[in-house]
Amino acid sequence: GLNSISPLAFAYYGEILTSIGNLTEGCRLGRLALKLLEKKVSSSYKASVICYVYQTILWASTPLQTIASAHMLGEKAGRQAGDVMFTTLNLACFHTTSFVAGQNLDTVRINSRDFIWKMLSRNSFPFVGPLILLHSQCAVLKEGLHILEAGRVDNNIPCEKELLANARFLKHKLFLTVKKVHQVVRAFLFRQLDEVSLDDNISDIVLILKKAQLRPLLLMGIFFEGLVSFQHARKSNNETGKWMEKGEFILVQMKCWSDHSTWNWGNKMFLLEAEKMYIMGEFDRAESLYMSSIRSANEHIFLHEEAIASELAGEFFYERGFRQKSSELLLHAQKCYEKWGAFAVARRVETCIESKFGSDYAQLEPIDDILQSFFSSEDGSSNKRRGRHDDDA
Repeated sequence: GLNSISPLAFAYYGEILTSIGNLTEGCRLGRLALKLLEKKVSSSYKASVICYVYQTILWASTPLQTIASAHMLGEKAGRQAGDVMFTTLNLACFHTTSFVAGQNLDTVRINSRDFIWKMLSRNSFPFVGPLILLHSQCAVLKEGLHILEAGRVDNNIPCEKELLANARFLKHKLFLTVKKVHQVVRAFLFRQLDEVSLDDNISDIVLILKKAQLRPLLLMGIFFEGLVSFQHARKSNNETGKWMEKGEFILVQMKCWSDHSTWNWGNKMFLLEAEKMYIMGEFDRAESLYMSSIRSANEHIFLHEEAIASELAGEFFYERGFRQKSSELLLHAQKCYEKWGAFAVARRVETCIESKFGSDYAQLEPIDDILQSFFSSEDGSSNKRRGRHDDDA
């Protein structure tokens, strides 16, 4: 029969099922574990069950923003029960999932800084490593890549370089995988694609070798690895096929996850497929998919991914000669990056716009509602006008 520890048992089993691809049954057991927490006899396990269920199972079906909020409930439950470990883990998961969900980078940076200070004061090194990487990432995206070499930031928080010199952290496989995630994200956002090689396989580590349990941050890394793969496939010569194969593998996974949660994974699936269609020369399908990705990211409150999709769409339209549409999308991407707090990335996009549009740059103005501009016309006249090739003018 059921007893006080049953919710944790169901959570463990749901985690196993999710890890082998049985998302429907895994989510069912995860929700059952949460339901059983309503029994007072199981209250001492509430923090641990919330941590396991939301971080390793319900990413497949629950909005990432909700997952972040749930971890704060887990943190509170842990404090009430005197569960120090899962109080700390839930708080760490809250900070990380907030970043993945596109929370403002200044907010994530401040919250992670305060967490790091508290952990360092307690000598809780196992918890602090991944959060130092997160804090450093927020600082880099806002201020620039020089932060990686800047030593300590934000009142003596160690930077990523200092952390990687500490052999204590390099022994942990999960820490090394988290490091890869942040490196891939940076490589894409700063367009330093040569920093990522075919051997940098987050997808292999997580999906094939099963060396790490799927969770929001690792899923973010897989998504960015797919974007980098398609970028390489479009520009590479000798290894185009291998990069294309990797990108297509990740796209298949994203389609599977999107079947369970369009909210979390729909915009990512659209964008990866748009990149694939661009490479294959199916430009009409690519255009539709780019715009679907922007719309989905906007509707589901993923500001950072709205920026990414807008930038890639802007580059696509520029290469095809649609300068007006390209400029509007690139300016929208810049604005979204700034709202996210990634000012260093926004500056890169601004430089890109200047190089593409030259003396016309000063006259360009962002559209207040890019989606209204592109999607509101019922008869399609707006889309036709904005989609007109400049050479046809």
